Amino acid sequence: MNLREKSIVSIVLFWADLVNGCSLPIPCGTELKSMELTNITGIVHVTSSVYEECDFDSNKFDYRLLYETKTEFDFNSGVERKDFEAFIASPTTEEVGLYKQETVNQEGYSLAYEEYSDKVFVTGEKFGSLNFTYTLSGFIAPSESGMYEGLISFYSEKMKRIYFIYPGQGFKSAIASCTFDADYFCDYSSTDISFSSINKSPILRANVYDSMDLVALPLVCCLCRDYSYFMFNMTTVVKAVDILDTRLNELDFRIGVAYSANIIEEGVSVVSEHIFQEIQTEIIDMTNMSISGMTNMSISGMTNMGISGSSFTVTNARYSWLKMICHILGGIGFFL
Repeated sequence: MNLREKSIVSIVLFWADLVNGCSLPIPCGTELKSMELTNITGIVHVTSSVYEECDFDSNKFDYRLLYETKTEFDFNSGVERKDFEAFIASPTTEEVGLYKQETVNQEGYSLAYEEYSDKVFVTGEKFGSLNFTYTLSGFIAPSESGMYEGLISFYSEKMKRIYFIYPGQGFKSAIASCTFDADYFCDYSSTDISFSSINKSPILRANVYDSMDLVALPLVCCLCRDYSYFMFNMTTVVKAVDILDTRLNELDFRIGVAYSANIIEEGVSVVSEHIFQEIQTEIIDMTNMSISGMTNMSISGMTNMGISGSSFTVTNARYSWLKMICHILGGIGFFL
């Protein structure tokens, strides 16, 4: 990637940062604090802290915390409740949130390739004493490996496959989903999904949530979050899960719904989106011949995820222009 291309990527990442927003080191105005899933699916609680209003005309660096407020967002009925006594749900004690799910260990293997080659060598104790060599269609190994240059990769234990993402023809990305069989078979696809903000450094590893067919890929420096999220199936990366590309978010494993909260000019905004669906399957119990229903929360191989969503806005906050100024200064520092 040349200097001009890196500059373009930096500008795109800076504006993405500006849109998604970060917390100031010195909080003022309204700041999001936490999001909780509840014992009733479709209902979330969002807590925000309200400080003195930001005053960017002064040199004030100490804003007093006025109060904290919790709002119940009920996506089942379309009702928002600000009065705690009117809440109909309580925080769940189940391990159903995104950040409480197990991830696939990505340690124990490494990638290597020769400059301008189309071959990738996978070695390490993770796969026993075997070493694998993949000839990737359309892949041209870069002359250097780092944050902006290199090969994106992750391993799915459930799929028994290793995935490679690299530049394709035009502005598309190429994806290879490869087996560990002796013939080194790979499924190839191309996509318009952008991976320009993903950190290609081999030091950083993805978080792979096999139970949800979800992968979190690490981001380059100086953004206000650590990962971007994508759905994958047996053969490719299906879609980007943009709703999780915010500072405050959660995913309810019980129903496959993601939630995201933001501070906007009108107040606190919360949106939801179905990112994977339930499948009801019938299982025959051979002991007593009864039929019981089981729920499989993850769909492999689906390309149409049936997306639907809704949103709420609570008008009790004021957008801070001081935050935008800090974003601009941060962006200038990023270029320097």
